[in-house]
Amino acid sequence: NVTQAAAGSIVTTGTGTIDVEATAGAITMADGAVTSTELGDIRYVAATDITLASLDAGSGNVGLQAGNSIGGTGSTTSVTANGLNVRAGNGVGTATAPLRTSVNVVSASVGSGGLTLSDSGSISIGSVGVSTRAVSSSGGGSLQAPDTFSAVTASGGGSVVLHAVGSITVTDTGGGGSGISVAGGGNVDLASSTGNVVARGKISLGGSGVYHVLSNGSGASVDTVVLNRVLRVASSSGAVSSSLQRESTSMMGGRMVADHIVPAGQQNKAVGQQQHEESGQQHEAGVNAESFLLSRHFSLESKEGGNAGMVVAPTLFEEQGFSFMNGYTNEFSMVLPVNDNYSFEYWTEIVEL
Repeated sequence: NVTQAAAGSIVTTGTGTIDVEATAGAITMADGAVTSTELGDIRYVAATDITLASLDAGSGNVGLQAGNSIGGTGSTTSVTANGLNVRAGNGVGTATAPLRTSVNVVSASVGSGGLTLSDSGSISIGSVGVSTRAVSSSGGGSLQAPDTFSAVTASGGGSVVLHAVGSITVTDTGGGGSGISVAGGGNVDLASSTGNVVARGKISLGGSGVYHVLSNGSGASVDTVVLNRVLRVASSSGAVSSSLQRESTSMMGGRMVADHIVPAGQQNKAVGQQQHEESGQQHEAGVNAESFLLSRHFSLESKEGGNAGMVVAPTLFEEQGFSFMNGYTNEFSMVLPVNDNYSFEYWTEIVEL
């Protein structure tokens, strides 16, 4: 094990890097302990757990790798850096104790414990590389190979929860890969308290996962999503837009739910527009696409005000099934209702004849 006491600071200046490893145990920073660089990267690696007090890499990056879990010691910021690259066999942060960060970019690979971050500014999901120089007990030095990846993935039912004060951006990783990938029924929760949420990279959910986007800025935009189950989009003001792409007819039952939040003082004004586009491509070998029907469902229910509980626009194009050979596209847009908060729900089902 490696233990860093509250009075035990590790500091470098210039381009110096810091590399701390516990090859058979844990790394534990006591509350008040500080590790900092000016321009260089920081890398902490533990066979079991990592508990952080304060890592400050300045304009450099921080890399964390733990065989089990990674968390912080208190309510203060645990990681300050340009980028955070994190791997954990179990999870990073929890719902009651998120890992608190102040970073521009994050990439992560976690297990069933999922990823829960709370960032004090704006944050993007993208590529983060970490390169440090390690010193062995024999006095020799070696340059650690850069550890770089550009997405956030959770396996074993783990969820990805990212809350930020500023905007959240999921970048396009290129090559058809997913910016966020969750398997085994985990959820994705992206929420900005003052900014916008823009997801330009693919979001892949397996099992019964829910993808939830909440923007308290001027709008929420989900541009490209590989969706298996539920997409929830909410915005306190401005427009909400989404684009869903299905890659296979095996992805059945996906739906989008948009819960619009009318801000204070705006209850009697139309506050935006809901836009949605969905496309799908049948490409499974040996399957006749004409043997499937695409069924579309639409409802809009008022949640507050005089129309509470009423379905405002029931079944606009309920169960209009049609077969498709090479693919399909659905599009619609609507002005949000005035005076009420509402729950808007749209979903499609692909059924075999």
